[in-house]
Amino acid sequence: MKRILQLLALTGILFSSSLLYAQDRTVSGKITSADDGSPIPGANVLLKGTTNGTVTDIDGNYKLTVPSNGATLIVSFIGYGSKEIPIGARAVIDVALETDITELSEVVVTAFGVEKEKKALGYAVEDVGSQELVKSQTRSAIQAIQGKVAGVQITNASGAPGASTNIVLRGTSSLTGNNQALFIIDGVPVNNSNNNAGGILQGAVDGGNAINDLNPEDIESMSILKGASAAALYGSRAANGVVIITTKKGKNTNGKINIDYNTSYQFERVLVLPTLQNQFGQGQAGDNLNFLNDQESWGDAFNGELRPYGSIILDPASEYFNTQRVKPYDALPDNLREFWDIGTMFTNSLALSGGTENAKVRLSLSDLKQTGVVPGTELKRNTFAINSSAKMDKFDFGVIANYVRQKNDLAINGQGGESPYNQVIQTSRSISIIEQRDLSNPYNGVDWYYTPFIQNPYFNLFNDSYVKTLNRIYGNFNIGYQPIEMLRFTAKLGVDHISDNRKRVKERRIASALSPNGGANEPGFIQNEAWSNDQIDANFTANFNKDLTSDINLNVLVGYNYNERSGSAIVSSVNATSIPGFDDISNGSSAVSSTESRTKRRLLGAYAQADFSYKGFWFLGATFRNDWSSTLPKENNSFSYPSVYTSFVLTDAVDLGIENILTYAKFRASYAKVGNDAPPYSTASVFFAPQGGPGSSITGNFGRVDFPLNGVPGFTEGNVIGNPNLTPEFTTELEFGTDLRFLNDRIGIDLTYFTKKSEDQIVTVQAPPSSGFSFQVLNSGTIENKGWEVLLKGTPIKTADWRWDISVNYTKIESLVSSLPSGDLTIGVGLANYQLKAIEGEPYGIFEAPTALRDPNGNLVVDGNGLPQQAPAPEHFGSVQPDWLGGLTTSLSFKGFTLSATFDHKQGGNVYSRTAGSTYFNGTAVETAFNNRERFIVPFSVVDNGDGTYSPNTVPLTYASNNIRQYWNVINGFGEYLIFDGSYTKLRELSLSYDLSKSLLKPTPFTGVNVSIYGRNLWINTPKRNTFIDPEVNSFTSGNTNVGNLTGFEFGTTPSTSTYGVSVRLSL
Repeated sequence: MKRILQLLALTGILFSSSLLYAQDRTVSGKITSADDGSPIPGANVLLKGTTNGTVTDIDGNYKLTVPSNGATLIVSFIGYGSKEIPIGARAVIDVALETDITELSEVVVTAFGVEKEKKALGYAVEDVGSQELVKSQTRSAIQAIQGKVAGVQITNASGAPGASTNIVLRGTSSLTGNNQALFIIDGVPVNNSNNNAGGILQGAVDGGNAINDLNPEDIESMSILKGASAAALYGSRAANGVVIITTKKGKNTNGKINIDYNTSYQFERVLVLPTLQNQFGQGQAGDNLNFLNDQESWGDAFNGELRPYGSIILDPASEYFNTQRVKPYDALPDNLREFWDIGTMFTNSLALSGGTENAKVRLSLSDLKQTGVVPGTELKRNTFAINSSAKMDKFDFGVIANYVRQKNDLAINGQGGESPYNQVIQTSRSISIIEQRDLSNPYNGVDWYYTPFIQNPYFNLFNDSYVKTLNRIYGNFNIGYQPIEMLRFTAKLGVDHISDNRKRVKERRIASALSPNGGANEPGFIQNEAWSNDQIDANFTANFNKDLTSDINLNVLVGYNYNERSGSAIVSSVNATSIPGFDDISNGSSAVSSTESRTKRRLLGAYAQADFSYKGFWFLGATFRNDWSSTLPKENNSFSYPSVYTSFVLTDAVDLGIENILTYAKFRASYAKVGNDAPPYSTASVFFAPQGGPGSSITGNFGRVDFPLNGVPGFTEGNVIGNPNLTPEFTTELEFGTDLRFLNDRIGIDLTYFTKKSEDQIVTVQAPPSSGFSFQVLNSGTIENKGWEVLLKGTPIKTADWRWDISVNYTKIESLVSSLPSGDLTIGVGLANYQLKAIEGEPYGIFEAPTALRDPNGNLVVDGNGLPQQAPAPEHFGSVQPDWLGGLTTSLSFKGFTLSATFDHKQGGNVYSRTAGSTYFNGTAVETAFNNRERFIVPFSVVDNGDGTYSPNTVPLTYASNNIRQYWNVINGFGEYLIFDGSYTKLRELSLSYDLSKSLLKPTPFTGVNVSIYGRNLWINTPKRNTFIDPEVNSFTSGNTNVGNLTGFEFGTTPSTSTYGVSVRLSL
């Protein structure tokens, strides 16, 4: 709050008039904040009924000439309630202003950085200030707004350092394309892709998304433009809404340098782990003695007796020759939790700012070091930012530059053998995981590990690696020219360059001839990846602003935009490494396999915006933009779209006489149409080099050809038919809303209803076999969204010492896939035919999965062994879309103390958990101990008589016959057991801070000191059936093609975490 007020204050110093009027005497004084007694620079002091006034200086002092016969002063400043003070005979008048938080939201940042009065907007915009973004010291500013903004769904992929954060505004708009919002930093679009590696099944790596590179301490404000009308000027890239980030700038300090320093330290632990049974241990079918090297928990009941496990070491050279591990056959209830480390994050941020009236600058540095809950994972991030501006006559200039260097040691997720969590979750309830951390112990090595069916997770973590090193430079140069007061020209050139180098190593591990673990051999693998993404954005605008009459104002903006995005990737790898520990790509007994890919796209846009206002209570605006896209065919690459919006402030138009009850009433409406172009190279079929490097081949209908052929390389046509007749997608949106304030702003209600339709979707579907291709690109498919957004806010308590603010937001969005080319469309595929689909007539994102066969009464149909049978056709198991979202934020202040909390709720939206499936398969789930594993007949089961009738099942399942284990293995394949309600309620944020008073700071060099303790994700509540995961976690797919689409899949993903920390903030 203080930073915002200081910025507004100094802006007031620059632009407020200081009109002196010759009078008889002078009064002086100091304007301060009633909260903490701090001076308010830039406050307006006006002689009532005249134009005679001044503004306070940097220390809050003022001096004003007034009539000798007395008068009244009006003292005001944005963010505070104004006061009228009779002068009388006094020569010194000090005034303490009380804060009025609602005043801070009067001006918001809209398209192209234009600041507008909030009452003039015909659409919903929410603004989040810097103080809210750093309250819980999150690594990502996007995470900091979870639960605080209506119409916004934010999902964290996992609890790993650098994990991706997904943000979707007003529901899914694209069937298979990117659904994330466009991010604008200081007027320039920036990259927010996440180049993930692997797939959700095997070797998945979440490389994080690019917007998380930004240091939250550098952000001044974040404006969320949720509707199409708000975002239409940004063109086709803004079809999913826009998040506008404005960074902190230098201030006019009369040459003084201000110093801001923040340090924080936090630790984190795993929030949710599966609840597991503690009755049965290692083995299969109750016969543990024959399965001493098994990792499952299908052994007999725990009895505490000493038992051997694992293999006898047969290596005569080992000091453990002819020995075997022995332990009491007891449950280890904490073995799963003991695997996870206590993660830490240490952050330091330093900023220097200052300037004069004509030149200002802000420099910042930050250092972040984070260790993850997965042993050996870490993130190191350093940022540098400069924001400078200067004025010279009718010109102004600005340079904003940011540099990020980030190194991330990542863990492998997914179902495969490389995933540490996959190894851990499959470990028996009687086997200690933490004991396996000592890799010098031969029992924990490759040869004599207790089982060949899974790998030692610590061996993977401490020998294998996936290291990402990122260097990023982004920013802009801008120049403005204002020849006359009503006309201004601006040119801005923005760049965003990302260099992302990665190295993946699977260490060679070959078991000796004496070892029983030969089936777990790994010949070794090394892969180097070099990713590069570049964006150039040039924008030229002319802005005309004039009062046409005393009642009517016209503001016109016209502009031209050039945007070019390019990317490249070079991936080289070798299999079968020769020298252990030598992680160089030359260390391979196989030939190096290399692939290279490049993409480039260009978008040109011309746009215009006109805004009218009448007497400050009725506002009307319209925009128009035409884009030319390189990804569409020439005949269809030009497309245009308009928007229109209006707002009416009833309380400014009519004196209702009830201003103490209805303080403010605004009604708004908007309509917009936004286009969207195609992914690159969708209009023609493309060619690929054969995979595998030298000696690779292309196989077709006429046999196989090996390449290079006589020194000539070969290429094969891809399996997708390009479409030279593609047209743009279009989204139309209609929005209505009202903003109401009651009891002098003590209660507020913002209500919005919207409908949105996205048509002519560009989708990839199966091609007819006669085409010779597997897939084709089409314009087909429509998805519709309609919904309500509600924001309730109030201040129940507001006294000199106490203030209690509370805010509640609610979002309900109904999604409907109204048309598709073939009735359904597969969005993503999971394990064993678990699919996420778009189905005509249904909400977006329907789970389709195998299901148990049932009779007409819902009873399970079993086979001759008493085991459930699978139905011949898969079943639908609901949508990933939530029924509604909600959030509650509250803040209680007493003098310098502030206690804040945010609760975040998601109702509905199904999720699939592979972690749950693994516990069923391995016998560790609580349910698998049903009936103490004594014989039982499957409840509510019948036998098909073959004539349309069913008889009660009488065949029992027994542990000794292995039928009980088989029962749970069968259950593990059915969607009704692995797909469940993804609802949750979280205590997303809790903090207690203290701002030292000015009296305490007076003998020190500091102008501000804040100490805070905070926590994040401290508590979670989920439906009773979900005893396995935090339903928020999500396994992202490879690349960024369908970011925001494939939600609801969890495949051995690093669990989410709770964080606890302390921060100290100093200002000089």
